[in-house]
Amino acid sequence: MRDGRLPLLCAGLTAAGLVLAGHFAWAWWLAWLAPVPLLWLAFGEANPVTVMAAALGTGALMALGWAWPYVGVLSAPVINAAVALSSIGFALCVMGARVAGRWVSPMAGVAVFAGLWTLWDFVAASGPDGALASPAFSQAASPILIQSAALFGGWVVTFLIGAVSGFLALAFRKRNALYLLPAAALFTANLAFGALHLERGQGPDQRVTLIASDRLAEAGTVDQRDIALGAVLAYAAEIRLKAQGSNLVVLPERIAVLRPAWRQAAIDILRAGAAGTGATVVAGFAWRDGGVSRNIALAIAPDGTVSRYVQGGAGVAPVAISHDLNFFARMRSRAAQERFALIAVPGWDFGTDAAAETHKAVLRGVENGFALARSARDGELVLADAHGHVVGETPSASADGFSVLTRVVASGAAPGQTLYDRIGDAFVWAAAGFAISLLLYGLVRLVLSLTPAEDMRRRVSVPASRWAGAALVTRQAAPPRR
Repeated sequence: MRDGRLPLLCAGLTAAGLVLAGHFAWAWWLAWLAPVPLLWLAFGEANPVTVMAAALGTGALMALGWAWPYVGVLSAPVINAAVALSSIGFALCVMGARVAGRWVSPMAGVAVFAGLWTLWDFVAASGPDGALASPAFSQAASPILIQSAALFGGWVVTFLIGAVSGFLALAFRKRNALYLLPAAALFTANLAFGALHLERGQGPDQRVTLIASDRLAEAGTVDQRDIALGAVLAYAAEIRLKAQGSNLVVLPERIAVLRPAWRQAAIDILRAGAAGTGATVVAGFAWRDGGVSRNIALAIAPDGTVSRYVQGGAGVAPVAISHDLNFFARMRSRAAQERFALIAVPGWDFGTDAAAETHKAVLRGVENGFALARSARDGELVLADAHGHVVGETPSASADGFSVLTRVVASGAAPGQTLYDRIGDAFVWAAAGFAISLLLYGLVRLVLSLTPAEDMRRRVSVPASRWAGAALVTRQAAPPRR
């Protein structure tokens, strides 16, 4: 494929594998193989411009694949910026691996790719919208592979995917099976730790009921009393019928618009629906005062006490609104301070991003040691324990009008006390520091190679005034051309 189709094929395979792994639970294993084609190209003799173009294209395709559920929701400039940044960030990771692989050692190239990809994952997750996509999220479909997140956060999963795929690429590029040994060692070590961590005990069981209705989605956007109270009445009736004996009931995000004129009526309806169930009811609302609208969740305790949680803040109840889980530092801080063993998460997805949002939420629970009860409209109802095991899951769309999921789930045994909660993102900086050091060393060797060593020694030992004379004598002594 000398006409350029090979780089296109490598870019397409890498992007497709990572996008599929991010969107579909069955494709989690593709994440470990997807970078191999592009890294195989980068570690070879291909022109660096060709490798750069392939890496830029891969980053753009990945961004488009992850962002397509939000087309029409996010503005075109935002999506274009995300595509451009993804292209540049991923290309820098690949080109850094190429430099280190050629000028330090092949294994250094793998370490640089894994470290820089981890750093880029961290930087991308630190933006104003938090973590919208990460290769680590895809592994939530296989809980045994994400237990290391309790040690170093989801970043270690990204690092491991980058390192394992890098060694696989080297094995194919060098045609040397010995490079498979470090890949197998890293994967097996992560697997072994996961098995041991899954044996750890968890907290007491809780009976949780999740309720959602896609048919009532209009109530979350229409600013009218009758529509708002009608939606609340419908949910309250489901609670009375389906949540008897539960400890917790979670409804979706923005089930209705609440204005001061009918706010108390809506709360009283939910109180009446929860009465006699013995459950705490958590529901999301659009809380409007004048022209100001806030995304909030109300937690109604069995005794009727109401707590309010505002998206992006700290709460008196173990509640988070779905978008909060995009922000790893915020969730880590809350888990360490509030020590919630089970968190209620009202959500509202975009249909096609349901799996990605679910995986993100599950990974946050493993990182910080809490169980998860997430009820999302236009998405999934999910219950997961602090080890990432999904004990119950069902789509919010239902022919009966309401989707209801009731399961018993173990709460976290030591929420907010994982090693990751204690050391934060230290692993990111360690991996990035090591990768950047190797890359700088490779760049120095690259620069020095541009000037032959013998010429360097000659120029250092011979005064500059003699260079011109030597060149003149050489030209005069040269035989005439025929």
